[in-house]
Amino acid sequence: MRRVVGGTLALLLGCGGAAESTADVASEAASAVSRDSAGITIREYSEAAWASAPSWRLDAEPVVTIDGGDNPEFDLTHAEWLTPVSRGRTVVVTTLPPRVMLFDSLGAPVRVVATSGEGPGDVRMPSNPLRVGEDSLLLIDATLDRMTILSPDGTILEQRPLGGETFAWCEPPLGPLPGNRLITVVQCFGDVREGEPLRPPAPVLIRDFDLGVVDTAVVLAGGEHAWGLTSPSARKPTGLFLRYGRRQQAAVWDTMIVTGDGERGFELEVRDPSGQLREILRVAGPQRPVTEAMRQAWTDRDLARVERDAEHGGNDPELLAWRARNGPYADSLPPHGALRPGAGGLLWVVDAETLADTSWAATAFARDGRIVGRLVGPRAGRPMWFGADRVIVREVDGDGVVRFGVYGVRGSRW
Repeated sequence: MRRVVGGTLALLLGCGGAAESTADVASEAASAVSRDSAGITIREYSEAAWASAPSWRLDAEPVVTIDGGDNPEFDLTHAEWLTPVSRGRTVVVTTLPPRVMLFDSLGAPVRVVATSGEGPGDVRMPSNPLRVGEDSLLLIDATLDRMTILSPDGTILEQRPLGGETFAWCEPPLGPLPGNRLITVVQCFGDVREGEPLRPPAPVLIRDFDLGVVDTAVVLAGGEHAWGLTSPSARKPTGLFLRYGRRQQAAVWDTMIVTGDGERGFELEVRDPSGQLREILRVAGPQRPVTEAMRQAWTDRDLARVERDAEHGGNDPELLAWRARNGPYADSLPPHGALRPGAGGLLWVVDAETLADTSWAATAFARDGRIVGRLVGPRAGRPMWFGADRVIVREVDGDGVVRFGVYGVRGSRW
């Protein structure tokens, strides 16, 4: 069921987006030690910055909930991406089955924009919808080798084959750059073989809107792996996906490219639209250890998947259950999780999440490098969008049902 408390999502979100401006974004911010190195500004914060920055909390309950109701056509169980558009409406993309849906300002489903298929207007493996221009959405489907431009009401304005070079299914678009360009990050990772790095390279590419490669902005260290066995009888170890390991992160912050991969702790590199390094942000601090509760939560989640798949004829449930119990874990969490550009030119750096968490937190950086503050959510979830004083969070209940909650901020506006 949808839950609405006063007003509409349109009033809450306004015309929000990364391009909004906010007066005096950070009057009180943690201070950094800054220096110049060969034209690159380096800002370094001590561990005390985490505690000295202003702290905010979200409301205990969302003011609007997007959940599709009881309509199976709007099932959000596998909803992965969300993008607000004009008049408080929201476009949501699910991956299983692949589907693009439009919701109104009250969180109610309006219509299914695209369903699984290969015909005109269909999708097979849709990307996150990328807001471009005034109010259009770019949707890339590498499996069908085409891109789609949507209007804010979900109407397909244009659909054409991908131009230029090959575009990988595992290369999501992350944000638009000036000059009709965008960035993507290649994250096509499987098991690592002998002689290969345990963190495969993850190039951040600058592409034009025909998706031809213009340049490589930077090559990050990709998803972390560790040596382990794929079965009880295996004799030779394989580089397996490391649970709670470090990952590559990238986003467009205002007009700049910001990246981080955790190789040197909490360190973000900021590049101009051409890919030239301009700034480095570093924040000292310990990393959270991976606890037994975190490991057990991951194992339980994977075992539940094995059981569910077995009910539908899944292959070799005994082997998959063994892998669920014996996969490698990191000793500590990454120094940060996702990078989310927000209103007022802020960059929100989300803390690394675990399946045992009961809340989430994110740190806001102003474009001049200042730490603006810390925001804490009331329950476990994944913040997807930061407005001027509202946040949209992806949440999953005990039955695996996904909803998106639109939360207000208690006491302050950043």
